[in-house]
Amino acid sequence: MKKISTLLSLLILGNLTLQSHAMVKNKLRIAEESKIIASSVLVESDIANRIESYIPLYEAQRKKYYEMLCNTQWGSVAKQYIEQFAREEKELIDDFCRLMEITEQQFEQCKTDWRQDYLLARDSYVEKKDIISGSWIDARINHILNYLGFESGKIKIIQDNGLGKADMSAAENFIGIKVQSYNALTWQEFDAIALHEIVHILHEDVYFRYIQRVIFEWALSRKENEDLKNNLEKIYKNFHIRRNHFTERRADTLAGLVSPLYALALAQNLEHDGYITLQNFKKLTGVRWASGIDEPNETHPKFSTRAAYLQKLYTEMKEAINKR
Repeated sequence: MKKISTLLSLLILGNLTLQSHAMVKNKLRIAEESKIIASSVLVESDIANRIESYIPLYEAQRKKYYEMLCNTQWGSVAKQYIEQFAREEKELIDDFCRLMEITEQQFEQCKTDWRQDYLLARDSYVEKKDIISGSWIDARINHILNYLGFESGKIKIIQDNGLGKADMSAAENFIGIKVQSYNALTWQEFDAIALHEIVHILHEDVYFRYIQRVIFEWALSRKENEDLKNNLEKIYKNFHIRRNHFTERRADTLAGLVSPLYALALAQNLEHDGYITLQNFKKLTGVRWASGIDEPNETHPKFSTRAAYLQKLYTEMKEAINKR
């Protein structure tokens, strides 16, 4: 019996519902905080004397997730995507370091030096929110977290009504859900959305976005005139979009790889900027489409792009199953 069956047996509890997917929102005051970055963090001579390898928060859980995906009937497909994403992320880091004129060692040191302050700020954010407890919502998400080896209560499930059009979000210590949006999706859609957010947590996507901003503000402070500053701002914005779109594609794909049912659910129902299905959008608004709803933004690719690669993933998984 494949390991994936164990997780799926925990998840298939009935026709559960919840509203839509999420844009990861970084609510910290990044621009203000990052300007006070200690110069020693990015001084190469100092780095050489005290380089510390960054220790990922959830490395064991991420490895278990990857092993789970690879130990399926479509494991060969999963392995290819995992390796592809690792290469892409390395290229992104290399490009970022080159653009910001820092070394990879400086980037790693900055991640180490800033994590504690970041996590304290995140804890403070969660303390202001109501915890979801004793409902099918937290029970279902905690089934997944427990299976992956997260310490009980490590990831808080919170009520978060400040998500804009998004209905679920995540950072390294919480998954936030808009309370009025629980009852709109099938259990496959809910699970796939929750898994997407968990993949963001496993890869610390929000924290790395924060660190990139810290380093950008530092690099910007070194530019001698407005033209150089403006040019760097354009460079950073383009990179910011590129990396965000990568992390969303990775989260979509690694969530979909848990089951063809999830890949198909995401392909059919997830949509840019709130993930309102076209059918529901028409029902709610009385119109078939809306200007800009299929346009990419700084955090997410456009709907048609996501639907295409998720449908492709579903087909690849089914083909792998049929070959066995």
